[in-house]
Amino acid sequence: MPHFTPHQLHERVILAPLRTLQIRASAPVINRHVVAIQRGRPLPRIRVGDGTILDDGLHWYVAIYVLGLAVATETADAPSPDLIRYSMRQVIFESLDWENMTGRRL
Repeated sequence: MPHFTPHQLHERVILAPLRTLQIRASAPVINRHVVAIQRGRPLPRIRVGDGTILDDGLHWYVAIYVLGLAVATETADAPSPDLIRYSMRQVIFESLDWENMTGRRL
């Protein structure tokens, strides 16, 4: 099963079409999603409003995208215009495992 480094994730999604409200993503969380998908977990629908990933869909979106699978989306209301939208080129992939943190991210 593949394991993607933060750099590899960035390279693979740099041209992905959707934007996100999150500037950071956890590579270990994405890698767990990749493994879950490869083991047969059904793909979740990613909530998207005006071309922007909503809620906590970024990690699933990246996992699905790097595997070259079709991303199923669910249309939602656009996020507030006050919120910053980031392209995948701008997302910072961290090696910190957000789900198993024992320290703090500064």
